[in-house]
Amino acid sequence: MHAGRLRHSGKRLQDRNGLRRIGFVHRDDAPGGSRRKLRGKRFYETLGFEARALGPTLAEMKSGTHSFLLQDFYVPQYANNFVMHMFVDNLDGWWAHFETLRLEKSFRVRAPIAPRREPWGLRVAYV
Repeated sequence: MHAGRLRHSGKRLQDRNGLRRIGFVHRDDAPGGSRRKLRGKRFYETLGFEARALGPTLAEMKSGTHSFLLQDFYVPQYANNFVMHMFVDNLDGWWAHFETLRLEKSFRVRAPIAPRREPWGLRVAYV
């Protein structure tokens, strides 16, 4: 993501100015594992990440200059305790995008939680 104004073009989300504050936190209740691998990849692509295969069970999920590795590895105890934080410049823009995705229907995950100020002072949305 490049900061600034968020725009949606196809599957990719971009901003223009840089990342400055928390944008969303992913609670990993999206299915994983071998049967679920493509579903996890599709989940992040739906959010706006681009996938680049690094092998048969590993992909780089990228958004702008930021990326993480998505692996075909599922242990419920790990997945139920996983949180990824991502700083974005335009939280309201990301939230508007999330609202259109109906993730709870498409991926059978918990519905995203609208942005709110947390006790530690940052505004956070939960996906």
